[in-house]
Amino acid sequence: MRAPLMDGRDVGQIIEQLLELAPYYVPEWNMRNERDPAAAVLRIFAGQYVDTLERLNRVPDKNFIVFLSKLGISLLPATQARAPVTFRLSAGLKDAVLIPARTQVAAPPSDGGKPIVFETGQPMLATPARITDLLSVTASGGIYPAPPNMAEQPVAPLWAVLTAPARQGDIVLLVDNAKGLAPGDLLSLGVEGGYAEVQAAKGETITLASPLQAVYAAGTEISRVTSFQLFEGVNKQDNVLYLAHGNVLGCGRSTAIRLVNEAGEAPAAADVRIRWQYWNEGWEDLLPDGDRFRVKPGTMQIGMTAVNGETNRWLRGQIIVAGGGGTRSMRQWQIETAGDAVPPDLLFSNNNPVEPAEGGSGGFYLFGPSPRTGDTFYLASAEALSKRGGEVTLSFVIGEESLESEVESIMTEAVSWEYWNGGGWLRWERQSVDYEESAGICRIRFRNSDDVALASVQGQENYWVRCRLIAFNASGELEVTGKRLAVSDVAVSYAVKATPERVLAYRNLQYSDWTAGSGRELGFEPEPDDTQAVYIGFDRAPLRGPISLYLDLADQVYNPDRHPLIEWQYYAEKRGGSRWMKLDVSDGTDHLAKSGCLAFIGLPDWTEAPLFGRQRYWLRGVDTLGVFHTADSEGNSGAPAPVIQGLYRNTALVDQAESYRDEVIGSSSGTPNALFTVPKVPVAAEELFIDELSSITDRERLLLQDTGAVFVEEKDEKGNVTRFWVRWKAADALAAAGSEERCYAIDRTSGRIQFGDGVHGMIPPIGTNNVMLHYRCGGGARGNVPAGAITMLKSSIAYVDGVINPVAAAGGYDTEGTEAAKARGPLMIHHRNRAVTAADYESLAFEAARGIARVKCLPNVNEQGLPHPGRMTLVIVPQSVGQLPQPSAALRQLVTDYIQERAANVVAGRGHIHVRGPAYAEVAVHAVLVANGMEGVPEAERLAFGRLQSFLHPLTGGPVGQGWEFGRVPALSDLYALLSGVPGLAYVDRLEMLIRDSEGNEITINASQPAPIAAFPQHMLIYSGEHQVVVRSNSW
Repeated sequence: MRAPLMDGRDVGQIIEQLLELAPYYVPEWNMRNERDPAAAVLRIFAGQYVDTLERLNRVPDKNFIVFLSKLGISLLPATQARAPVTFRLSAGLKDAVLIPARTQVAAPPSDGGKPIVFETGQPMLATPARITDLLSVTASGGIYPAPPNMAEQPVAPLWAVLTAPARQGDIVLLVDNAKGLAPGDLLSLGVEGGYAEVQAAKGETITLASPLQAVYAAGTEISRVTSFQLFEGVNKQDNVLYLAHGNVLGCGRSTAIRLVNEAGEAPAAADVRIRWQYWNEGWEDLLPDGDRFRVKPGTMQIGMTAVNGETNRWLRGQIIVAGGGGTRSMRQWQIETAGDAVPPDLLFSNNNPVEPAEGGSGGFYLFGPSPRTGDTFYLASAEALSKRGGEVTLSFVIGEESLESEVESIMTEAVSWEYWNGGGWLRWERQSVDYEESAGICRIRFRNSDDVALASVQGQENYWVRCRLIAFNASGELEVTGKRLAVSDVAVSYAVKATPERVLAYRNLQYSDWTAGSGRELGFEPEPDDTQAVYIGFDRAPLRGPISLYLDLADQVYNPDRHPLIEWQYYAEKRGGSRWMKLDVSDGTDHLAKSGCLAFIGLPDWTEAPLFGRQRYWLRGVDTLGVFHTADSEGNSGAPAPVIQGLYRNTALVDQAESYRDEVIGSSSGTPNALFTVPKVPVAAEELFIDELSSITDRERLLLQDTGAVFVEEKDEKGNVTRFWVRWKAADALAAAGSEERCYAIDRTSGRIQFGDGVHGMIPPIGTNNVMLHYRCGGGARGNVPAGAITMLKSSIAYVDGVINPVAAAGGYDTEGTEAAKARGPLMIHHRNRAVTAADYESLAFEAARGIARVKCLPNVNEQGLPHPGRMTLVIVPQSVGQLPQPSAALRQLVTDYIQERAANVVAGRGHIHVRGPAYAEVAVHAVLVANGMEGVPEAERLAFGRLQSFLHPLTGGPVGQGWEFGRVPALSDLYALLSGVPGLAYVDRLEMLIRDSEGNEITINASQPAPIAAFPQHMLIYSGEHQVVVRSNSW
């Protein structure tokens, strides 16, 4: 607000008055003659007189400014932009590199001026240890890895659209663009947020690492996940037990498989929580059949595959539902397979191949039509006869012409049953014959030898059994030569049970050996961890320090009662074994609540650990309170999990400032109110020292030490004190200082330093070059450079190849303008740095931080938006050109802390002040406009859209371009006036406005349905939504 003008006349009015007075003072002057020199003199006088009036009109403002200055209200100085900067080390470097404090980096100027210099505030040790792994683990054992390569550089966004529908179980997606995708990339599918991992991508085809879990229609949007929300995404945890036996599992479709325990029970088939699978060019489900399993129809044989580098025939049991009882842990597992009676692979009678007849029709002669001693019958069955130690059963139907009454004696005494052991045919010593006379079925059972081997019979390599006719028993009494043995329906079955050759357990992305004898108790239940944590893996130990990691986190809002508490731990080698140990850190992230640096010193006992299938040096942050995504006993919802947008090693925070040390700014003459000037402005921080050696006694020097004053002594080579620098402190106002206080007042914008007069502040002692300053200067909006702009290393450091800022610099603001200070001053006088009214809270919020565009105080309202006496909610909106400006976590905390120090005790309690961003409501305009002629339609449509976008911006829109007030929506008349002014439009034919809040509630406003006044909350701001504007010609 400007002060009233003391004299508002302009040049024209002054000239007019002079011309009115001229006839009375200079009647001889011809005022009508424009060429008269007096006319020029008159105009010059009028111009100078107006200049004097303008200075006179500024007197109230100047007096007001002096008044504010006397009260200690000055222009707010420029603030420094801050950014994280990563220092890149030379390739192959083995040792860490020290980055000293005040190391300078710079960004090239965009305006052609000097480089924009930034400076580190703290020393840092840049480590060659690379971050190779980043993942989160839930308390129940879920493992969620971050997108690949995220730990070293930002992940570039990518968007695509499904060009064909995708069904549940599909692993191939057809999209309009798969360029840039790499194996391991994580995709977000549709608005529901389903996830899929990329196995391969080429052209317009994406192959997934695992089948889809849902159905997605054509047109579904797909995006690459560029951030990492802890405990969300694709769960890579897999609890799997692998059982291998190359011989026993060499079976196919006619075989039943049982997994039995030491008591002979087979509980695995009844456990619906576990999916049992076998390998057949891919893992396929075993089909339950009572207490046993069978392979799928069409499977010839369980195939060989490699698990953890070991090739064998494997079964695997995969947990699909955790908990709920089921299979118990067992000391010993055994695999039992039983092959159904099936025809043999090959049959030979002597040297002639034969085909067994089935169903009792026909048949063949076991030893030919004319048996003789030495005749031989061969039977091959790769599956049944290869099972070492198994029980094999041969069965066939005896024909009518056979010696039915002598079958058992013939099969045990007149023939010799033999197998091939790799060197010759050996007789089975133990065998039994069972003849079922009513059905004519003969069954011969024997235990397969452990040394059975492949044999070649008539050029056919297989596992063979040989039946050789010896024609007599041991006593020589039985003679069958010349008697035919007709048989049919020859079949082979078997049963074998054995301990697995190998047992592997896969959990936490790594294999463990559970083979019998390892001392491990076998089972399926996962071993849950009782904590959830984020894990960071290094390829080597990050030793010494301070080592600094920067975590770029998405802004989250945490209830003070449910604020996370993160304890950082490292895996250490200690006496008695390795274990997790607490690591002392400087946590600039406030327990993963905001972006910041995590600094620590790596201890020498940091050791490797094989976690998640990786041998790494592990650092983890444990959610000790378990607040993420969990509810407390009262049903309050848990805190949102942190979202990591980037993790960068060897990264320090830099400010847009330059440091100067030991700068002598003058000599004190001992006069009151002495003034000095800092050479470079604006001043961000300073330490001022006065050399008081000539004015202070030894006793006073000792007293200074007792008071805790900061001083620095300079001595010569003999140890004599030559300078005694005492630090003086900055005061807000010298008028409040005492006569013995070493203080000064500084205007950081102009760099002016003023000392006291002996009554209000001490006078510096007389001396030459005895006023010295350490200070940092810089700041302004110029320092808000984008990500990747800081690339110049001004301080030379060996083995540092370059620098870059992965995140844009922010927080830089220019010096406050005079008009802004004049508007702020009366408010400061009103609230006097204490908040009482709602207006006081709003004023203090503006003072808390630069860059706040809008503030709304909601007294007696808690964080849920409900009435609550003694609670207060502040809604703040940062200055931004974005469509939906929201305050950062750092800005919210800054305002909270500032207000808390100045609020009444009832409001200043922990958790009583809630600072939040606005609730945005989308305003979508549906309009039909009529243009003058067809040629004006395209341009009118473009201009209409542009006007709507600008008019509905929350901070720069509105009727006067100053944004919208909280809780206010535009009237239809505003929109009619806005669109009617579009060049080339004849009139607005139809207009409707749709308002949709963040919870999906909608209100339609048109000429017949006005806006309900009470429908919009106090903390709501509108923004421009999706408009539908149709422009037609009036000639249509």
